[in-house]
Amino acid sequence: MRRREALLCAATITGIAGCLGSAPSTVERWRFRTDQKVDSPPAIAAGTVCIGSMDFNLYAIDAGDGTERWRFETHQGAQSYPAVAGATIQLQSR
Repeated sequence: MRRREALLCAATITGIAGCLGSAPSTVERWRFRTDQKVDSPPAIAAGTVCIGSMDFNLYAIDAGDGTERWRFETHQGAQSYPAVAGATIQLQSR
């Protein structure tokens, strides 16, 4: 049986998203910095962490190593809050 590891990811107002591995290795695995603050919780699905930033970008980050997979310019003028369902990402603006 393949062992699955749980990850805890969080975003901070300083524009950093971080990810911790599950017990017993609850050490920080990676950090990802945006150009502006992140004011929404990350959305996680299929090994990807999605965060919206006040720099008007939606970032898709590899949950395993923290590298940027892609980014999408939202042109919202406000913080974007991502929600993930399957392979679909929905953005809501505040």
